[in-house]
Amino acid sequence: MRPLLFAIIILFLSACSDAPDGYSTVSEGVYRQVLGFDEENGVLLKNGYAAVLSVKVSKEEKIWEYQSIMDLDPKSIDWTESAFFRHLGETLRSGDSLNYQLRYKAIKSSFLDAYLEDEAVVADTTQIRMQLAVRTLYDEEEYFNSPVYKALQRAVEERELIGKIIQREGLTEEMTTFSGGWYRVLREGNGIEPRVGDPLTLVLTGVFLDGEVFDVAKDSTEYLYFAYGKPDQVVRGIQQSIGYMTEGEIRELWLPSDMAFGERGSEDIVPPNTPVKFIVEMRAIGLDSLQLEDKKEP
Repeated sequence: MRPLLFAIIILFLSACSDAPDGYSTVSEGVYRQVLGFDEENGVLLKNGYAAVLSVKVSKEEKIWEYQSIMDLDPKSIDWTESAFFRHLGETLRSGDSLNYQLRYKAIKSSFLDAYLEDEAVVADTTQIRMQLAVRTLYDEEEYFNSPVYKALQRAVEERELIGKIIQREGLTEEMTTFSGGWYRVLREGNGIEPRVGDPLTLVLTGVFLDGEVFDVAKDSTEYLYFAYGKPDQVVRGIQQSIGYMTEGEIRELWLPSDMAFGERGSEDIVPPNTPVKFIVEMRAIGLDSLQLEDKKEP
């Protein structure tokens, strides 16, 4: 009878669980999904000298808008500040790749909060999806000679350069930050935001920081059509921003190279490791190219 009773208890608890499909419960309102795990060979994160942590964050029903790779000193983190951080300090190891679903209050005022520093976070109860991947742990000598550290230093330098130009041009008050980039609204939209899978119609203009245009939609036929959330259609900075644009809105994005064309650049047009700007117009949401043509006035 005991095995049968035990099975009944497990089924009952599973049925009562409010964890999303594929997730297990860490604590109240915090759920975890294992993507990759190295319990046998991984080094506990808080015991390392320096860690390279990949972070992806999404608000509620949006795609993974916020993505970054950061370095951190695990010894400087207060692993007791919340149940979520106690869980990370006790379990997160090099080689791990995990999804979490949690409320914003679980990471509020922590180092992870930096990925949600704009209007995307509206309340402590806002539902957040987060993917954490511990790329590697270094001792100090290895870390400061690693390609990852050099890439991170370059990212910091580019952001400092963009910040100085924004300040010099008197645009500081107009700018809003998002996941390491900046934007300002040139024209307000009608309030309708895209949902994952919606057809989008954009008009893009690419500009170097010195004002030189490297790509421009010359007329109304040069629209960019794609489904919101479909990967590899636009550079990462645009993908992250358009989820919060509204139909009819025009934004100017200032992007470091890791949010634009990266280490490779773009053919012979944009050199490697080059920060750029984009003027992005959200022409239509929810209409494919044929519907948009039909909607145009004769």
